[in-house]
Amino acid sequence: MNDEASSPHPSAEEHAEIARLALDHGELSDGLLHLSEALAARPDRTDWIDLLERYIEKAGEGSLELIEGVEKGYYALEAIRAYIFARDGRYDQAVDWLCEVVG
Repeated sequence: MNDEASSPHPSAEEHAEIARLALDHGELSDGLLHLSEALAARPDRTDWIDLLERYIEKAGEGSLELIEGVEKGYYALEAIRAYIFARDGRYDQAVDWLCEVVG
């Protein structure tokens, strides 16, 4: 029996697709949560990182506020927060947040 087919939880690919649809509908906070799930499972997917860049671009200056509106302290979202810090050149904060994720 295929465990993934019988699982009640979406796969990483399904999370990414939900995130794409949410972005198209302007549901950024919900979509970002799904995207964080996808990236937590498959951080090597450059197409999903590109999708994250689209989220950040759409949110503009409020990209960090997207995370504040969702589960605070959730490791997958905190990794995205660290990514945003690093992307903005705030490397000290990025490292601090990554330490929170793994620590």
